[in-house]
Amino acid sequence: MNPMEQYRARATEFEARARQEADPAVRIEWENIARSYLRLAEQAARSKASATAPAYQPYVPAQPQQVAHFELTPTPPR
Repeated sequence: MNPMEQYRARATEFEARARQEADPAVRIEWENIARSYLRLAEQAARSKASATAPAYQPYVPAQPQQVAHFELTPTPPR
């Protein structure tokens, strides 16, 4: 089971605990924990997606461009 699946399983577990909780304050906390685990699952999914994406390749021109070279010479005073 990969991390994303583990986080989702834990979120489901915490949602079930929230449904069974009689104390409203405690129920809210279980729901908050469940939402946190769902966010972790989403982050794990994005992380996995970005790890499989191709690495950034900088643009390199096929042929180097010729750059004009000018030499500055002082102009004699008049």
